[in-house]
Amino acid sequence: MKVTVVLLAWLESLGGKNIDLELCEGATVSEALRSLSLHELEYAATILNFEQADENQTLADGDILYIFPAIAGG
Repeated sequence: MKVTVVLLAWLESLGGKNIDLELCEGATVSEALRSLSLHELEYAATILNFEQADENQTLADGDILYIFPAIAGG
C-alpha cells in the first residue's frame, strides 16, 4: 500500500517535504516512522488524515501522515 508522509520544518532535510512510502498492508504509524529512521526524540506529533494519531494506529492505502518535529527539549 502507498502512504504519503509530509515532513514539516527541519524534518524536510531527511528526504524532502513529501515522501511516498510503500508499506505492507496493516502497517502502523510506528512502522512508517521506523522506515524513515525517525526516533521518538525527533518528532513531537503525528497527524493521520487531519486527526491526531498514536504510533499503534493502522495505516491504509492513500493515507497522509503528517510528522511534526520536536521544537525544544523540556
